[in-house]
Amino acid sequence: MKVFLKILMAAIVLLVVVVLVGSFVLQRYFTDERLRSLVLPPVREALGREVDFASCSVNLLSGIELAGLEIKEADGKNDFVTVKSLSLGYRLWPLLHKRLEISRVRFEQPQINIWRDRAGHFNFESLKVLRKSTKSARVEPRRLPSPSLAGVGASAAGASEPGMPLSLVINRCEISGAGIHFRDLKQELPKADLAADFSGSFDFSRGLRPEDIEAQGQLDFVLTALYRELSPRARGRVSFDPRKVEYKVDIELDKERCTLSGTLTQYLSKLPELVLNVDSPRLDLAYLAGLGEKLSATGKPAAATPKSAKKASGEKKSATPALIASGHVKIKEAVYETWRIDDFALKYDYRNALLRISDLGGRLAGGSFAGAVALKSFPAKVDFDGDFNFSGLRLEGLLGMAAPQLKSPPSGLLRGEFKFSGHGRQPEVLKRNLTVVGKYGIEDLKVRNSLSRELARQLQLEALNNLEIAKLDGNLRLIDGELNLDSKWHGRQLRGTAVGKIGLDGRLDLPLTLVLNRDLSRSLARRYAWVKETFNDKEEATVSFRLAGTLSSPAVRLDRGQLQKQLQKSLEKRVEKELFKRLDRSSGKQKAGDAAGGDSGSGTKQLFRQLLGK
Repeated sequence: MKVFLKILMAAIVLLVVVVLVGSFVLQRYFTDERLRSLVLPPVREALGREVDFASCSVNLLSGIELAGLEIKEADGKNDFVTVKSLSLGYRLWPLLHKRLEISRVRFEQPQINIWRDRAGHFNFESLKVLRKSTKSARVEPRRLPSPSLAGVGASAAGASEPGMPLSLVINRCEISGAGIHFRDLKQELPKADLAADFSGSFDFSRGLRPEDIEAQGQLDFVLTALYRELSPRARGRVSFDPRKVEYKVDIELDKERCTLSGTLTQYLSKLPELVLNVDSPRLDLAYLAGLGEKLSATGKPAAATPKSAKKASGEKKSATPALIASGHVKIKEAVYETWRIDDFALKYDYRNALLRISDLGGRLAGGSFAGAVALKSFPAKVDFDGDFNFSGLRLEGLLGMAAPQLKSPPSGLLRGEFKFSGHGRQPEVLKRNLTVVGKYGIEDLKVRNSLSRELARQLQLEALNNLEIAKLDGNLRLIDGELNLDSKWHGRQLRGTAVGKIGLDGRLDLPLTLVLNRDLSRSLARRYAWVKETFNDKEEATVSFRLAGTLSSPAVRLDRGQLQKQLQKSLEKRVEKELFKRLDRSSGKQKAGDAAGGDSGSGTKQLFRQLLGK
């Protein structure tokens, strides 16, 4: 046992001496001058650029240290790539097993400058190594097997491509203070600066195919850009492993704020699964929609491509994305021109060209809304159907957003339930193919505007200047670009019905039938004698109007045609009543001896009914 310990101690001492001597020899042999002569010429030849470094050292124990690395532009003056320091550490023992194990790689403040000249050429295009790879790729195109998760467990020996002589493992890779800077002298692309830090590890022992590489890490970055007056900024973190990518990115553009977060799984398979969530405290949708005009070169939206040009260019319809996607959208305050929606939220799920939107809801005009929709053949062709409902919406607030030019809009609480379907994207196509069926209602409706004033003027009833309706219920059907309404209401002053149409362009064609209460009916009858002819059994007058014009400028006029029919009907009833009354008197004066002919009075009545068309 003592002999064994002596041999072991001697071996350890010998190993330490060898390492120390080897380290000393390496330091003496690999001087700065020798390293420059060994490393720089082949690197310069491969890149076709001037390459230099401030200092370099090789140590058998600590590894390789490189400082002040510079790769120049093609002019040999400006910097293309700079690295403040590069350090590489390795382990010796795994080399005996044909395994190159790098314990750490650290890049400190690597900076890359990319720019495009006025002719549209990028500065990296002149790198000699890229020109060679492009030429060889054209001569001998190589087909790689399509990535599949089924091959993750396969060994490198079973792959069609030759294996590496050494299996490479990087236990720790760190990049701190990295920067990528892009400039465009043509001023067509935005100026961009990316600052990033990265830490991770890589295992290439199975092979170099994407599905064979075991990698995990984390990237923190800040991206700033400038294009004309726009200056977007993104800050985020991306972490990954062989099974999943997780990300969270905060985006800022002027006053707009948005956070994108989620995961990407099965990303090497043919059908990756993406989870994308959108959260924002406030978004101005009209501002975001107008960014296309700001970003265009002429300051105007790009003109639509003619159909003939599309056919000539062989443009294909948008293909169905090969992925599964899901997530949510939550916006605390969504603004679009005069519209505002609070606590807007929805969930979505996309698979097999079917996009389902569920849990759609929010707060609007003091009330709430909810709905769901399914979009088929998305995005190549859009066929949709769904349902929508709302309650407690304040009519004055809703009209204030939909038509802010309205003065003194009516007030009330609006509710409704609808089902809809259709297809198309463009507004004109949607108008022709959108179908909506549902019911709606308004409670505590108060009208104090030009509509009520005009109604009061025509009837000479001051009380109708402030029109109050306790409850209104109706059904609607939107088809072929027209909204068909059938509604009825009742209130303290009057009740009535409205059956007509409202065009999607705002045009009105809505007949109104008003039944006034007894007091208003009597007051109206004192001014117009014909009003009594419209009285019902409760002495309530019925008056017909027609609502025309537009939603923003409605016009109320007396429906004379309907009124004429109404008076004619009333007159016919009076004539019939008086005539039959006289016939009854005449038949009562007949003698008892004429009783056998008593049916003559009944026959006469029947004859008059036929003459009157009864």
